Amino acid sequence: MNRQMNIQQWFPVIKWWIGIAITLSFPVGVGGWGLAQLFQLPELPNCLSELSQTSAATVFYCGKAIADEQDVDKLSQAIELVSSLPASHPQYEIARQVKDQWSQAILRLGENAFQQGDIDRAIDILKKIPDNVPTYKLVDNRVKQWRNIWSKASVIYENAVATLGKDDRENAYIALTEARKLLKIGNDYWETTKYQELVAQIQDVREEQEERAAEEEKYRQAIAKQKPEKIETWEQEQEAQDVAYLTKARNLAKSQKVEEMIDGISEASMVSYGRYYNEAQKLIADIRQNIEIVDDRSSLEQAKKLASRDDLLSLQMAINEASLITEGRPLYKEANEHIAKWNAKVLKLQNSETVTSHQ
Repeated sequence: MNRQMNIQQWFPVIKWWIGIAITLSFPVGVGGWGLAQLFQLPELPNCLSELSQTSAATVFYCGKAIADEQDVDKLSQAIELVSSLPASHPQYEIARQVKDQWSQAILRLGENAFQQGDIDRAIDILKKIPDNVPTYKLVDNRVKQWRNIWSKASVIYENAVATLGKDDRENAYIALTEARKLLKIGNDYWETTKYQELVAQIQDVREEQEERAAEEEKYRQAIAKQKPEKIETWEQEQEAQDVAYLTKARNLAKSQKVEEMIDGISEASMVSYGRYYNEAQKLIADIRQNIEIVDDRSSLEQAKKLASRDDLLSLQMAINEASLITEGRPLYKEANEHIAKWNAKVLKLQNSETVTSHQ
């Protein structure tokens, strides 16, 4: 009789440890269900209705069962569930750990929504993270980072579209140069879906330009059939116009301002397929390289300014900014050296935060 009483006395303790094992080790499935039945833990549909007068084991078991669905609302519900244990409870530390684990799962779901192109939903998801877990400290910085990326991507996209609307031969090249900045923006939606949208538009413009070039060639051939004196007069007028285009292009290129240099490319692209054509193409190539240098120098200086703050978010933003300088561009090597240095700082800060959160 005494032995039976001792077993009954220890049964709640055994039941509690089984609940913890289910919570922290076993997936919700056949094994978990069998143990739940053996120790009379409630099934998932009844979890919420039976929690008013139940044990910590049941709270943990039900919390994990709900959280395993990896749904934002369910994870939030699971966090609220284990939050019912007071700080004085013997299992409060375990509750704190699983709350942060589930909060990190919410953070990942928010990141997924952001990467898929729904920044508003991503921000709403992060609002589900409670303010009493370590993960909460990441929320504000993560939202700022998302908004910064989204804003920059939107500007790049709009600039590329506006460039395509200009009536000159080089607008497709300029638009593509702008569009390529999206490839390192830090968001899957902008790097794939929106970038591909731009490329499709650029291809359409190129096809139209090729059609216009073919029409111009037909016109030139028609002119060539006319009397020699008319041809000579037309060529002289065309060369005079080409010289004017080149002169204006050179003057614009000297400014070292990106907008004016782009205008210089537009002027040089107006030179016809004649005496000054090769000279115009060389000038265009030189201006393009200068644009890359000026543009990349601006990005690199902005990245350095961000990195000088030496906090995790600023360093990550600096890396994103410097990553816009792609391979083959004049400042690519310099940018990569800075990125490597900043990545090392990010790793050091992340390790430091991990150590602090476990103390």
